[in-house]
Amino acid sequence: MLSLDDEAVSSTVHRAMEEEEETTEFSDSQILRDTLIIYGGIFAGVFLLYCWLRLRHPKTYAIRNWVEGIQTELAKDQFGFLSWLWKVHGINEEDLMNECGMDAVCFVRTVRMGFRISAVGVFNMIWLLPVYYTAEESSETEDITDTVVKMTIAHLPSGSSRLYATIIAAYFVFGYAMYLIYEEFTWYIEMRHKFLRKTLPKNYTVFCRNIPKEYQNNELLEKFFARSFGAENVLEARVPLKLPQLEKAVAEREEALDNLEHALAMFQKDGQRPSYKAKQDKKKFCGKKEEVDSIEYFSHELEEANDDVQTRIGNLQAIASGSSHLEEPATKETGKSRSFKSAMSFVGGSEDGQVYPSGFVVFKKIGTASAALQMVHHQQPFAMEIVEAPDPDAVFWGNIGRTHKDLQLGKLASFAATSVLCIFWTIPMSFFASLSNVEAVREDIDFLDDLFNDYPGLVPVFEQLAPFFVVIFNAMLPIILEKFTLLEGPISSGVVASSTFVKLAAFMIIQTFFVSAISGSIFQAINDIIDDWTEIIDLLANALPAQGTYFMQIVIVTTTMGMIFELPRLVPAIMAALRNCIGPNLTEKERKKTAFGLRPITDPSPFLFPKFTSQLVLYFMVLFVYAVISRRSSMSLLATRNVLFFFSP
Repeated sequence: MLSLDDEAVSSTVHRAMEEEEETTEFSDSQILRDTLIIYGGIFAGVFLLYCWLRLRHPKTYAIRNWVEGIQTELAKDQFGFLSWLWKVHGINEEDLMNECGMDAVCFVRTVRMGFRISAVGVFNMIWLLPVYYTAEESSETEDITDTVVKMTIAHLPSGSSRLYATIIAAYFVFGYAMYLIYEEFTWYIEMRHKFLRKTLPKNYTVFCRNIPKEYQNNELLEKFFARSFGAENVLEARVPLKLPQLEKAVAEREEALDNLEHALAMFQKDGQRPSYKAKQDKKKFCGKKEEVDSIEYFSHELEEANDDVQTRIGNLQAIASGSSHLEEPATKETGKSRSFKSAMSFVGGSEDGQVYPSGFVVFKKIGTASAALQMVHHQQPFAMEIVEAPDPDAVFWGNIGRTHKDLQLGKLASFAATSVLCIFWTIPMSFFASLSNVEAVREDIDFLDDLFNDYPGLVPVFEQLAPFFVVIFNAMLPIILEKFTLLEGPISSGVVASSTFVKLAAFMIIQTFFVSAISGSIFQAINDIIDDWTEIIDLLANALPAQGTYFMQIVIVTTTMGMIFELPRLVPAIMAALRNCIGPNLTEKERKKTAFGLRPITDPSPFLFPKFTSQLVLYFMVLFVYAVISRRSSMSLLATRNVLFFFSP
């Protein structure tokens, strides 16, 4: 039996524990408030800092205004402290396409479309808020006390007539979205035709892979297509050669030239001729070294390298013309050359001169090139396969010789690797999503339950870190998936970007959205769906409203963190600062080169369209799902589209 004092103590302890539990329960309003204060406050500060820095340091924030090779008229006017926001908005789309490419215009149009759909969601918010908030009381909703939750569909009891308002709002959003998509198709076809009419090499050229052996020759390949389209419509055909030894010789020549320029720069700077420790016997890996004059040594190296490259090119030209007299490339040891007896002895000693089973065909008209892309050219399956030619400087020459079998095996390996990654990616995504629901985590993970009991102040910290961890893990996806894409044997960087985007978009939909929505019981949910696929309707109907706050956090964190790093160019600026301190910097050529993975400010990295466009896919998913059941996501996406629109691709 407990004494009166013991009962009083026990009652006090119970009350204290109840009060502690109440203090560790955080409402959606508190979570969203903390998220907006933390990330919104940081973003506001960084945004104002960027507006000041871009005027203070125009060379850093307007690289395309002064760097040769990428200069554009669009980057000349810096505009004012804030006026750039609406003035950039007014840039003509055709000018943007001419200076930044078709991908940039499509990205901006996608962002603008999301902004307009979000505006409809905001309009729905005006009349849906009172409909949800003033819903009749019921036993199902009597526990809802949070003001933010009361303004969502979660406040409506089952069978409420007010659900018709949700249906009407959904028709507004999806009807307007379909209208915009129709408009975008009309615009895209017109703009695509304008782009294809440009006098670009890729618009007149096709890439032909799996060429039969009897046509692996420039002249024979040209005659093959001349039979189909007429000799007057075919400009030329080129079957590339394998040139590993020539490429190696050119690389050695470039290295010798760089070393000589560096030595001359040192002499000009110090007034003293620099020295270099060269191996006495170049055949030995670890031989004795002697100190020599750098300028004389590298001048001799460059002269030998030039002779080597010239001889190899001459031999390849002789092979192409059918000559049997070849010169052996000059060696660094002798500096001499001697005759070969036949072309086969030269080709047999290396891969130089062997043809690829692929080639490029150039037509005189764009229409002929388009027709070639739509035709079957050979009776043998997969032979003479025609695809669009990439830009000349975007070709992956290591992949142009891949056969159909190699490509199919590569695609299978890429698909298998991506599928395995998607399965294992479920583990961290489920854990991060569960962190947003502290009560669920306490039931599943004992040590976290004890931790939150001992340190209740950690509860809001974990709730804020959950979306941040998702963003960090998703930032690694483009790097991993790009490696998987390279297994497919892409012919150009454009193909890599396209395939990577498809994989990223799938991950955003499957992992970040659906897995996060049902993370609390994902394995049980999968079993239920397998038993009865219609269960997915009830599953999502119950899970999605509960995860509205979490997705709101993801949108806010993804947007603000991206802008915090991208607007002031933090990463490129830090890399450029390190590059100024690390690596050779004596000559202008050296200062413009990337060293140790560090890019100088004059060599900006390309805009990562797969990464940012896949994020838009997630934003659209959240928008279409939550625009009518929760007013919070609509407001977030309104800000998201607005900010992203002014991010210059």
